[in-house]
Amino acid sequence: MSSLENLVAKILADGEARAKAILADAEEQAAELRAQTLSQAQAEADRLIEQAHREADRSYERLVAERRLALRDAVLSAKSQMLDRVFAEALSRLNAMPREAFIDYLKEALSELDTDGEALLLPAKYGIDDLSELNAYLKSRGRRGNLVLSDDNRVIEGGFILQKEGIEQNNTARALIEFYRHRLEGELRNQLF
Repeated sequence: MSSLENLVAKILADGEARAKAILADAEEQAAELRAQTLSQAQAEADRLIEQAHREADRSYERLVAERRLALRDAVLSAKSQMLDRVFAEALSRLNAMPREAFIDYLKEALSELDTDGEALLLPAKYGIDDLSELNAYLKSRGRRGNLVLSDDNRVIEGGFILQKEGIEQNNTARALIEFYRHRLEGELRNQLF
């Protein structure tokens, strides 16, 4: 029996050796699979992190661009408000012109226009009820000098309106400010800002 025992012992030893070899091989394959899986997981994590960084950079750039645009809009709004105040102040000063300064302005403005029998609508606050001095001045400057006071009872604050045969030439302070605003805005922007 010893040979049978030897044979059984040899078979068991061979089985054990084979089992150890299979187990070692399985552990080696598991280690390789684990390393490969870890490598793939790390590569995927690196890819996701890189993608997150790119998305974060894009979000940051969008946010910065939005903030810059909002800031630019706020600056433009403030500049526009300042220009509105400048023109409102100019209108206020023109409308508050003292009587003598207004008469001088009226003489100069009318001497540059080719008038012929127009009715002149003036601000009531200056109390001008006779145009003889104005017409004499216009004649001395080579103009016809035949203006008459308008019977129109509209209220104007500053400047004047010439009326003839249903047509009006609006030279009120408000109309002049609105007319010249587009021309003057660029120059004012350069001086103010």
